[in-house]
Amino acid sequence: MDAQQEVDPASETTTFFGRELRKFREAARLSQSQLGSLVSVTQGYIGHIERGTRIPANALLLSLDAALGANGQLSRLWPLLSNTSGIPSPFVPWIMVEQGALALSLWDPMIVPGLLQVEGYARQILRGEPGIAKSSLDERLAGRLARRELLTRKDAPMIWVVLDEGVLHRPLGGSAVMREQLKYLLKVSDLPNVTIQVVPYAAQSTSGLLGSFRIAQNPGGSYTVYVESAGPPQVTEQVDLVSEITNRFNSIRASANPAHISRQMIEAVAEGKTS
Repeated sequence: MDAQQEVDPASETTTFFGRELRKFREAARLSQSQLGSLVSVTQGYIGHIERGTRIPANALLLSLDAALGANGQLSRLWPLLSNTSGIPSPFVPWIMVEQGALALSLWDPMIVPGLLQVEGYARQILRGEPGIAKSSLDERLAGRLARRELLTRKDAPMIWVVLDEGVLHRPLGGSAVMREQLKYLLKVSDLPNVTIQVVPYAAQSTSGLLGSFRIAQNPGGSYTVYVESAGPPQVTEQVDLVSEITNRFNSIRASANPAHISRQMIEAVAEGKTS
């Protein structure tokens, strides 16, 4: 038996990664044996990875990227593969898409999106899930915070975030936690790849009140959307839904204040200067 870490074959994260590896291998018209020879592992080991029963080391991911011409799309998933327990299975498909995206568009009328949350804010949100155990909460929290590495990665995607003004005033976790969260939004908005805009109450916009969603621009030109509802989230590349969600995002963004005005709004709330 090899020394690599055994994982649960049902793990959604590793299973999803295995499907991604197989997709790239088949696109390159390589057998498992041929790919194994290129990266100095056995055919059986490639099979284990594709079935989700092994977690590949980061160095192997780099070799797989090079052998398959994947442009870093496999190795950039290492933070998630090394913390699989922190990712709820319904969210794995989206998070995998998120990690490989060229650009992300995020809308939320109720809370700061998970990708931009600080620890105290995220903990308060996760704590509100019915029946969640402390051990599970801690794992989920670690997984959520690990995603933030995406914001400052060397090949970080362009990210457009639009929030409803109510998000700034909802003190989840208390005033101190909310102040920290708002200051983090200001810090993130200084990044060259991140734009944050706020839809003010005065806009009376109703386009996004039914729920939050995410849009990812994928390498190769396709798009994937993530739509939240009362049940499991929907993650799809279905053209009609992608078009509908993209049009909705553009409508919401048209009602938002410009980035510099939005920043002033966030600063004012963080400093307690609003009535």
